[in-house]
Amino acid sequence: MSILFVALAMLLCSPVSIAGQSVRKLTTTVPPSKVEPLRVFGGELHANTVKGQVRQGFNPGSFSLTLTKAEIISGRLQVTGDFALDGARPKTTDQVTATIGGVMSTAANPWPNARQSNLQSETSTACGVLFLKLTLPGRLRARIRAAAEPLQLGVVLKPFDNQRGEEIFEQICLLQASESPNQSATLNQLNRLFVLAK
Repeated sequence: MSILFVALAMLLCSPVSIAGQSVRKLTTTVPPSKVEPLRVFGGELHANTVKGQVRQGFNPGSFSLTLTKAEIISGRLQVTGDFALDGARPKTTDQVTATIGGVMSTAANPWPNARQSNLQSETSTACGVLFLKLTLPGRLRARIRAAAEPLQLGVVLKPFDNQRGEEIFEQICLLQASESPNQSATLNQLNRLFVLAK
């Protein structure tokens, strides 16, 4: 019987048992890691509204940004719109402004073959992605745990049944081109499209 007690005491004091206890202590004393603030998110443009997914705290949620006005400020295109987080009770919208930070073109054919014409260096036919530099009010930033600096919103065009969205995308791309000859007319057309999309 005494041999059984000695064996049990050795087992409880073994290095494996001690290591297991120290691991348990570590897991209970290490604070949970911090969640990185949101800096970049994306959505699809349908007509004049960008919709997508965004984290609201630890939960995924959806957002919408309805573009209502465009203007040139200090030589850069700026759009104004109504930003809403879906699932809010009651649903509220905030007017926000965003600067068009840049555009990325789509490749006409990224893998041309020898039978095609000599335009193999052709790089783009239209804009593929818009990048908006978006500033949100503090209340919205807190809800989605966003960084204090402006967020980057990547916008792609919803591919089907979206003529109005295609027209808006095209006008924004034209305004982003520095050599745009009729900037004032293009800006007026873009604002008309925002109104027609309502």
